[in-house]
Amino acid sequence: MNNAQRFNQYWKQHRQAGIYMMLAVVVLALPLVLNRLPLDLSAFPESWNIHLRVPLDNFGDWAVVNRATHPLFTWFFDPISAAIDFGIRRLEDLLLWLPWPAIILTVFLLGQAAGGLRVALLSVAGMLFMGMIGLWVQSMQTFALMGVAVFVALLMGIPLGVLAARFDKFDAFLRPVLDAMQTMPAFVYL
Repeated sequence: MNNAQRFNQYWKQHRQAGIYMMLAVVVLALPLVLNRLPLDLSAFPESWNIHLRVPLDNFGDWAVVNRATHPLFTWFFDPISAAIDFGIRRLEDLLLWLPWPAIILTVFLLGQAAGGLRVALLSVAGMLFMGMIGLWVQSMQTFALMGVAVFVALLMGIPLGVLAARFDKFDAFLRPVLDAMQTMPAFVYL
């Protein structure tokens, strides 16, 4: 085997590490190069501002003032909020009513079914830890919130998924929307 063949074999084995190393060098060298250029990069260019702050602030103020009287809130958002709150409260009441060993056993069985004995034991250890540090009630409240959130997500996601699978135009419309939503932090949707 000659040197060229050895180099090619070595490069095939270590190509990904080499790519990451080159990327790291570029990332580390980029601030040094940008610092030498006569550019003012300390502030975002004002000419690029699309001036959305004032309309968004005005909309926020309008929503705060009209949330008790406007039909959009009283006939649409308030009933949705009431239904979600009802679901969370009922599930929370159920979880707090059940004896803690029943919840621990349920978590163990779900963990066993989902990922095996190791996942089941780790889940039980986490549940026991939450109880031992005095956060059992808060943990059950969090589980109730997560349970309702998963139910609502499935309620919306399954029909949208079926529609997207059956209609290519709907899939083409939905895909960029979902891609954009995936990149946003969860707080944006609030």
